[in-house]
Amino acid sequence: MTATAPPITLNSPTDTTNTDPLIAPWDLAGHLRAALLRILAEHATPSGIRYAELRFSRAYATVVRLAGELIAFDPATLTTDLERIAFWVNVYNALVIHAVTAHDIRRGVVEDRGRAYYRQVGYLVGGQHMSPHAIENGILRRNRPSGLQPAIPFGADDPRLAWMVDTVDPRIHFAVVCGARSCPVVRAFEPARLDAQLDNATRTYLADMVTVDTIRGVLRLPQLFQWYAEDFGRNRAAILAFVRRHVDTPVDGRLAIEYAPYDWSLNDAPERSD
Repeated sequence: MTATAPPITLNSPTDTTNTDPLIAPWDLAGHLRAALLRILAEHATPSGIRYAELRFSRAYATVVRLAGELIAFDPATLTTDLERIAFWVNVYNALVIHAVTAHDIRRGVVEDRGRAYYRQVGYLVGGQHMSPHAIENGILRRNRPSGLQPAIPFGADDPRLAWMVDTVDPRIHFAVVCGARSCPVVRAFEPARLDAQLDNATRTYLADMVTVDTIRGVLRLPQLFQWYAEDFGRNRAAILAFVRRHVDTPVDGRLAIEYAPYDWSLNDAPERSD
C-alpha cells in the first residue's frame, strides 16, 4: 500500500448476535460458494448483475456476513491448488460484487474510483488485507507483475507468500471478474469440478471474444493476453497454442495478432420489470 492508496476494508467481524450459527472454518469456502450461486441465480443475467436490487437482498446480506468470518479463516488450511484456486477466485468475485454494491459504483470501477481501487479495497482474510490485486497477482499468479499492475503485491517477508498456488493456471483470467463489461460472466467454483469449470469458463469467454479477420489476416484477442502474456507462455507460439486448445475456430499461425480494447464500464444489468 502507498500513502496515496490507503486500504479500504469491507469486512468486519461477524455479529455474534446473528441467529444463524457461525460457520466452521472448514465449511466457510463451501458457504461462500453457495452464497455466490444464490446471487447469480436471483440477481444476475448473461449481461451482468442487477446491483441496484442486490443491495437489498438476503443473498447480499449473506455474503456480507460470510465476509466477516473470513477474518479468522486460515488460508493455510487449503492444501491443494484445487482448493486454493476455487477459494480465492470465489473470494475475489464476492469481494468485487460486495465493493460495487457497497460503494454504489454506477459507471465502472475505473471511472468512478480509479484503477488504484483494485489495490485498496479488500477483505481481511486470516488477518491480512486481501485486495483484488493481491488475490489475482499475489496468490493466483504467484506474485507476478502484469501489464496493468507493474508492482508485485508481496514483499520478500510477506506472510501471504505462504498462501500462493504452487502452479499458475492461466485459465484463472477467465474466472476472476473485476466488474467490467469485458470481464467474463461471474461464476462460482468448487475444487472437485475445478478443471472442468475453468475449461468451460475459458471456452465460453473466448468463443465471444476471439475473432478471425481472414480478409485482413488478423487474429483479434482479448487484451488479457497482452496484459498477462507471461502466464500464457509469453511468446506468440505459446499464446496461439493456448487459443487453439480453447476455441473451435481454426487459427492460422500466420495471422497477425491484435488486441481488442478493454471495456471498463460496469457489468450491470437492468432491473427486472416484474
